[in-house]
Amino acid sequence: MRILFSMTNLDLGGAQMFVMRLAEELSSQGHEVFVYNHMPEWSNMDFQKSFSNSITTLSYEDKHSSFLTWKINAIIKKVKPDFIFRNWLNEKYYKKVLQKYKFDVISSQMYYADKLNAKVAVPLHVPFVVTTHGEYELNFSNHFEDFDKEAKNCLASAQAVIYTAQKNIDAIQSLLSKDKPVHKIIVGFNGDAITRFPVNPAALGIKKGDFVLGMVARGIPEKGWDEAIETFLKLRERNKSVPIHLIMIGNGEDMKKLYEQKKVENLHLLQFTTNTIEYFSWIQYFDAGLLLSYFKGESVPNTIIEYLYFGVPVIATGMGDIKEMITSPSGMAGEIIPLKNGKADTDIATAAIQKWIDDREYYNMLKSKTKPAFEKFNMKKIAAQYMEVFREASGQKK
Repeated sequence: MRILFSMTNLDLGGAQMFVMRLAEELSSQGHEVFVYNHMPEWSNMDFQKSFSNSITTLSYEDKHSSFLTWKINAIIKKVKPDFIFRNWLNEKYYKKVLQKYKFDVISSQMYYADKLNAKVAVPLHVPFVVTTHGEYELNFSNHFEDFDKEAKNCLASAQAVIYTAQKNIDAIQSLLSKDKPVHKIIVGFNGDAITRFPVNPAALGIKKGDFVLGMVARGIPEKGWDEAIETFLKLRERNKSVPIHLIMIGNGEDMKKLYEQKKVENLHLLQFTTNTIEYFSWIQYFDAGLLLSYFKGESVPNTIIEYLYFGVPVIATGMGDIKEMITSPSGMAGEIIPLKNGKADTDIATAAIQKWIDDREYYNMLKSKTKPAFEKFNMKKIAAQYMEVFREASGQKK
């Protein structure tokens, strides 16, 4: 099957990481896989380069200079303020791509892409499937004008809708027709296929017996970076005989500024630009994986899956489906921290981790549940579920 993943951008985010991994899995199964990047200007090129060579990435920049495009855009905008030349050009090129490659199905994984597919793919009779990761409810919460009308059109135009967390479907249920095929498919993961890099915790001053907190997320405040640091500082003060470290892995200048403001001994910031996937190799050295998020768009964050893959117990808020994510058949592979005044309660987070430090038997019990909790994210199972939806949407039989 010839499959196109239609993405708003290829920045470092949960939806983008999942698409990369799903695309690689489907490619390994013999499918022709393409990824169209609608906003290459707002993308991480190093991340894009990490895609397998078997996956073709496309964007309007393949034929047009983005620098020149934006120059023309600025000139036209002075005459026609409501006309965005850059978007018009991307739309025209996207149409040509669809006409050229004649895809069997489009997997539209982000809201801006959904809108373009409703406008461009439908007239060309190319079936597309929407996967919502949280953007719909995030846009609703921001009270964007006429969003419900736009969202309803996107969902009506799609052959099927896939959602990853219960809150995703709750937000859009009223916009869906009764006969619209709807499927819950969680985020899949295949850590064995990810390139490993030689990393050295000792280079950060981490010794055997130290307790290492780690957090991997986008560099936005809503992910809970301040709360993670506050929890670390409280634990650092309590534990004089056991050195506590916090490794923060997040991108952007805001993260650098936050680190410089809060910088103390054993607080570490890692940012990767040359090899963006290098962060993954550090997670195995965490003793506790943090995600003290209050981000409204949270659904099924990849970070939690990565922690579980490496056998790292999780300390996180219950945003999205995180509680279900860390649940195994025999219990939780970590602990859920409640929100207090809209943000993670750092006192409770501190007390929970302190118990892990003091009671190694309890900690090892939590650790033993990480692998069973991870099993539901097996990428081969997730890819099989996607292919079933794709075949149905395209009218193909197995």
